[in-house]
Amino acid sequence: MDTGNQSTHLVEVRTFGKFEVFIKGRRVTRWRAGKARNLLQYLLLRPGRVVPRDVLFEALWPALDPPRGSLKVAVHTLRSILADSGAAATAGKNGSGISILTQECGYSIETTDVWVDFQEFGALILQAQDEQANGAQEDSLAKLRAAVALYQGDFLPGVTMPWAEPQREWLRSLALSALNRLVVAATEADDTLQVLNYCHKILEIDSLHEETYRTLIQLHGQLGQLGQAHRWYKLCSSRLREVVGIGPNEATRTVYREAVSGGLVTVTQQSRRLGPLAAMSGPSLERR
Repeated sequence: MDTGNQSTHLVEVRTFGKFEVFIKGRRVTRWRAGKARNLLQYLLLRPGRVVPRDVLFEALWPALDPPRGSLKVAVHTLRSILADSGAAATAGKNGSGISILTQECGYSIETTDVWVDFQEFGALILQAQDEQANGAQEDSLAKLRAAVALYQGDFLPGVTMPWAEPQREWLRSLALSALNRLVVAATEADDTLQVLNYCHKILEIDSLHEETYRTLIQLHGQLGQLGQAHRWYKLCSSRLREVVGIGPNEATRTVYREAVSGGLVTVTQQSRRLGPLAAMSGPSLERR
């Protein structure tokens, strides 16, 4: 195992941006060949639930007919990896760790003192919704900020099995929704730098998010940065035409015309907290 990040949990699992498992802060590196890693990923999506063997076969070997012993091999290999790395739950650790349990019709996973990023992300989003409904707006926004900080990229990138894509898109949608609300809150607070940061994160996730381009065009137009507004519009237009074959919609074109004509410049906008905004040069996001 490689030395990794510090954690208060025995096991830490990260799935955003890349898949990593840390045991007492040290990264597990020896996964061996086979389906052990995919088996762990799939079971973590279904904590405490018994997954039938036929469902696991279809999840791990879609459209294939592997030998019937393949699943047992994957389970044995995963248990061995967990045991060798110190992540397997044992009586000596008061049950802490990960257990892969054999059930009558399949397998299940049990975790104690195990932190999983997408599970924490989902919990924070739900807490933010509850606090918003109860009128605790600042607490709700704090939860959203914590959630988007966890979102370091797509869920399990590179995993092309059919079960991964719906979860990937769902988590991506939650991240975009959270960021949109943070953009609105930062705009209402006249916090220009935060608006820019959140817009940048949105475009890292979805490079075709036209509403975000529109926000950036309007923001720079209000600040009198007409060249910057023009560059964001050009980037928006080129990406939309390249990927979906259409240009910006009328709302975006209207904001752009107002911005480059100087019609959006206001005195109040110039009092915003700009921070290092002046040092930022234009759009530099890589295409996704």
